[in-house]
Amino acid sequence: MKLYAYQTPDIPKHDGYLKIGETHRSTNKRIHQQGGQVNVEKVPEWQDAIATDRKGIDRLFRHFLRDKYGFHIQPNISGHGESEWVKCTVDDIKEAFPEFKELFYQEQKERQIVTDRFYNEIRNWFYWTTQENKRIDADYALRLVVRLLFCFFLREKNELVPKELLDANIEKHLKKNEEYSYYNGILRNLFFHCLNTPQGERKYENEKLLADKKNVKGWFSTLPFLNGGIFDEHDKDDIPIGNDYFFSERRKRSLTELDETCDVYGIITILSKYQYKLTLDDLLDQAEYGETVDPEFIGKVFESLLSCIDADSKENRRRVTGSYYTPREIVDYMVNTSLDAYLETQATTADDRRQTANLLLQCRILDPACGSGAFPCEAMNIIMHRIEEEKKEQDGQGFSLSERYRTKLKIVRDVIYGVDIQPMAVQITLLRFFLTLIQDIIPDKQKSNCGIEPLPNLDIKFVCADTLIPLDTGRKYADGTSQKMLENPIIRNTVKSLRDNRNQYFMASMANQKQGIRQIDKTLRETLTIAMENDGVITQDTTKKMATWNPYDQTKPAGFFDSTWMFGIEDGFDIVIGNPPYLKEGRISKTIFQPYKKSPYYHGKMDLWYMFACHGIDLLKSGGHLCFIATNNWVTNSGASILRNKIVLDTQIKQLADFGNFMIFESASIQTMIMLFSKNNQTDNYKFDYRKMSGDTILADVLDLLNKRTNNKATYLFPKIVRKELKNQFLTFGSNNSILDKISGKKTSLIEKEVAQGIVFPQDFLNKKNQGILEKTYLAKNEVANGIHPHYDFVNQKIASSHNFQIGEGIFGLSTEEKEYLHLSENELDLIKPYYTTEQIQRYYSHPDNKLWLIYTKSSFKDTNSMKDYPPPHQNLWVVF
Repeated sequence: MKLYAYQTPDIPKHDGYLKIGETHRSTNKRIHQQGGQVNVEKVPEWQDAIATDRKGIDRLFRHFLRDKYGFHIQPNISGHGESEWVKCTVDDIKEAFPEFKELFYQEQKERQIVTDRFYNEIRNWFYWTTQENKRIDADYALRLVVRLLFCFFLREKNELVPKELLDANIEKHLKKNEEYSYYNGILRNLFFHCLNTPQGERKYENEKLLADKKNVKGWFSTLPFLNGGIFDEHDKDDIPIGNDYFFSERRKRSLTELDETCDVYGIITILSKYQYKLTLDDLLDQAEYGETVDPEFIGKVFESLLSCIDADSKENRRRVTGSYYTPREIVDYMVNTSLDAYLETQATTADDRRQTANLLLQCRILDPACGSGAFPCEAMNIIMHRIEEEKKEQDGQGFSLSERYRTKLKIVRDVIYGVDIQPMAVQITLLRFFLTLIQDIIPDKQKSNCGIEPLPNLDIKFVCADTLIPLDTGRKYADGTSQKMLENPIIRNTVKSLRDNRNQYFMASMANQKQGIRQIDKTLRETLTIAMENDGVITQDTTKKMATWNPYDQTKPAGFFDSTWMFGIEDGFDIVIGNPPYLKEGRISKTIFQPYKKSPYYHGKMDLWYMFACHGIDLLKSGGHLCFIATNNWVTNSGASILRNKIVLDTQIKQLADFGNFMIFESASIQTMIMLFSKNNQTDNYKFDYRKMSGDTILADVLDLLNKRTNNKATYLFPKIVRKELKNQFLTFGSNNSILDKISGKKTSLIEKEVAQGIVFPQDFLNKKNQGILEKTYLAKNEVANGIHPHYDFVNQKIASSHNFQIGEGIFGLSTEEKEYLHLSENELDLIKPYYTTEQIQRYYSHPDNKLWLIYTKSSFKDTNSMKDYPPPHQNLWVVF
């Protein structure tokens, strides 16, 4: 978000006032749009003066100027609310801004402390509950938290949920000595028989658990019907949870999955500590803001929680903090850059450029690994903001709340799509969209259903599926072409009926209406299966997958993804955007890669996100744009050769913004870049925007890079791409990459060279190790291309089973026992270096007592004097480096 200020000295009513605003786009462009033909004097020293992940920063600053210094803010023309015009001077801004900036950043630091605390409390509750209640799985536990969070937000929204229902004092209204009275007597009625049921159709259950039926049922009667799917009952929702897990104060529990003893609290006890705000306007008050939860906050916490649950070890689970999340500044930049690229492609005339709202509502955006919904939610918010900016320019005023709500519905219905393989990630995305929608609702308890329109059913917009496995929807002919499924008119008409039926489901609210649509969907899928099998266009396995996929069941992932079948989109997306999962193929992750090994995009020792990028390009329409933030080593990594070739051959690189050593993700030590590609295989030669940070940097440097501001740590280039010369090559840019260019030009592998420098093991050691070192040394020599690699420095399971060695014996490495057994001389000890595995490396320190050692020499090592007491070396006995 960028701040700007300007003055219009020729307009009398604004004499002495500065307009202070914010924009996602160029400040110069925004000022020009607002100023029109009037004489505008900018304040260039102040543009882009603060780095923030929060909207409304301009309003916060205006209020700071008013409250701290007494500067007047002009009212709006309508007389309601305030404008952006503040009676102050440029010097006033220069004097006040440093104090405001310091206050703001201090607030952000305190905010992160609260985020980490909230995350730890939720995480500990999750592991405590699932550990002691074996019937409760991860999805059930997280689904309960999501529903309760939504209710706490509703409690703050004109008490749409009465506060008494979410308070420890509710136990006074329940029968005593009933372990499950709160879940069965209160929450099941709250979730399924109130918020998910129209007021005239409600029937309460488990009333015998209520000691005070009159008051409790009175609170139930005030609850509005919301719909939306978040409170649809699932198979396991009848499993109760004891009252202790809701209302307990601090307890100590040993949590097996974390291998720690932690403080745990009941989930209602945790959630009751915080305030809940749908927006964060006017929250400079430290006490109020510090303990406030908003949708952005929820996204951070749940993104971290999902990462923690997915971690492959207890050590890695403990490392995850509440900041495993794409920063809002980065998300904003990527969404805006992608939308600008889309509009540039679509808006070919001046009239088109003036009607961006229509174009934006025609855009189709997909996040193929949506996580907690950061990118889809921000895409909706930014599109909404741009449309509203255009409306203000045309008629001088923005949307009413009802207009905002309807416009958001259009954006969600027509523009935004998401996929994730984790059922709970989809649920969290739905929660964030519902929170965004209800912020534009003004409840009126005098009206039916509090004047609230039921929320849409977003199940059909965010699907739980495996993005990396496409459907085989065409039969290949001898000439290599394929007959597509939808070429058959009967099948095409049935698919259209199915699509129309699902579109009706988006705003369906009555239970019988929703059930009817689901039944029609099931019938059409069965009919379609028979038609496809009779036609013979696609395999029986594919028809079975299509027929059994239920779009209304998000509890388990589909084993495939197809945009035509799941979203009704045949010609591709305009934008594919996101932060795909980073996972290198290795021993632990081997099973994760197994389903993808038949993919044409699979490559040994690759990173999982490479496949997301390849499939993302396939999902684009011609001229569409892919924008990812991912690791920056793909340009030279040997495992990324398939990805590089696809990018070179199928796309036009528009922008690469490499952050160098700066770690965007605080909880993940990876170097990243933003990349923007346009699907285009026609342009053979072109230039593109390349930016890179170097040296030690902070977030402000990164924002300078993204906004192309002068910064001595940033490099801005426009390298030329010659497509035909880049296949199977590294992608290197700039004048200092000649070494990489030479390497990529050479076709010689290190394995092809005979290397005979190293260190000899004593003959006595060979004898006592059953002569096995000879063969292990040969293995080491043939794995030299890997360098330091844990799978080959020590005997792994594959080598052990093939050569009768013990797992863990050294090849390049030594255990402490082997090192002590050798009785090495001082010269030899100089060649032995401590070797740390990932388990011994913490976030800020390494464990002092390493268990492994590495024989480490440079290629120039030829000193064999230290070996004089041993027999002359045989070449095959050398350990090669």
